[in-house]
Amino acid sequence: MKKSLAILMALVLMLSLAACGGGKTAAPASDGGSAAVAEKDDNAAAQIGIVTGDKTEEKETEPAQESTEPEEPAAEAGKDQENTAPEELAEEPAEETRYYKMTGMTNDGQEATAEQISQAEEIGQLPWMSLMPDGTMTLSGFGNDVTGEWTETELIADGDPASYTLEGDVLTVVSEDMTMVFTRVTKEEIEEILSHAESNDEEPEEESSVDKIIISEGDSIAGDGYEVSFDSFVLDSKGYTVNITLSNTSENTEFGFNVDTGTVNRYTVDPFWARSAAAGEVKKETITYDAEDMEYYGTGEPEEVGMRFEVYNRDTYEEDTYDLYFYPTGKTADSITVPDRFTTEWEEVLVDNEKCSFVILGVNPDGDWGYTVIAYLENKTDSSAMFSWDDVTVNGIEIDPFWATNIMPGSRGYAEIDFDEEDFEENGITDVSEIKFELSIYNDDDWNVDDYVDEEFTYNP
Repeated sequence: MKKSLAILMALVLMLSLAACGGGKTAAPASDGGSAAVAEKDDNAAAQIGIVTGDKTEEKETEPAQESTEPEEPAAEAGKDQENTAPEELAEEPAEETRYYKMTGMTNDGQEATAEQISQAEEIGQLPWMSLMPDGTMTLSGFGNDVTGEWTETELIADGDPASYTLEGDVLTVVSEDMTMVFTRVTKEEIEEILSHAESNDEEPEEESSVDKIIISEGDSIAGDGYEVSFDSFVLDSKGYTVNITLSNTSENTEFGFNVDTGTVNRYTVDPFWARSAAAGEVKKETITYDAEDMEYYGTGEPEEVGMRFEVYNRDTYEEDTYDLYFYPTGKTADSITVPDRFTTEWEEVLVDNEKCSFVILGVNPDGDWGYTVIAYLENKTDSSAMFSWDDVTVNGIEIDPFWATNIMPGSRGYAEIDFDEEDFEENGITDVSEIKFELSIYNDDDWNVDDYVDEEFTYNP
């Protein structure tokens, strides 16, 4: 038996069985709904450093959906049905297609168990075949199809024959040390198997692996060898300050403490804070969200303050992560006011789906580091989301801004994507007509989840 048929059937089943072999949730702070699109604000562009430019439009198309219904291939022109249909099936109506599902397999002496076969069927990955009365055949499984022909004694795919026997409703394919057994079923049974595949294709609801905790004065978080106490909160002209006590209760381990990112009213405002504590050390510290940053990003008075707080063992780098939320005015996650985002008349919405949004608001050719693209990012999920650019070209020349940032669950923010002024000078770029980049947006808490976005875009400032 040649590779095209035998190997496909073996791999399809083995992959199916492997898929069957695999065998913490905290209540998230409510998003309160996505921010509504604001009316055009003449001062908004200047506030976040955008210099005006012409607006261009990027259009995306959805790929056509492929049907998973079993189809009956059309008869080949000139095919002699009487010479190809086996005698055992001759008494059946000529127009009837025979359907078979795999019910057994032995390879190198190892036999697939009935439980494994059943599990493969339950997730819609069980191989099946159809034999058409015109002498054509289709073998399907695990998203793969092989078409070919069948005769009284052989299945033929890509010119490679495989011998089989037929006893009643049982079709057995034997080749070297491999045996595959198929049993005849109805078309409705095949459709039932395929319906299981469709239901398993539905993306499961994501659950964050990070604890979300509402913190009040006097509360604390603790792990193996450390404790963090939240002593008091101060809101004044300098911003919002969290006074804490770090306690390393271990005998010989140094711990690092870090705020990976922060939010005010669901907009990213990073306090840029990190400390460490030696074994047995107790330290008083402050974490401050700067008032100027809150004004710059248009957050309004802080009603909800969030932080992704990380504690890690300096020796092993094992890490505990917490999403902490503070409510200075006494409101709740459901009652806070989330400000509308800045909008510009020349903005381009590149992504806006149920998971995330990415909008280029404009550019500033004279940013702090050089040419700067200013974007709005939104994470609509209950997990941290990473946004990044890769494979970047400017006017067809590879120039990488090395940009990536993460956004806390249910939050949003503004990003300044800076190109180095020296890179532009070295490549003789004075005017930017085209920026191409691969945009990746993915769950930063669980890398096993499919990317939300992984696509190339072209932006013409």
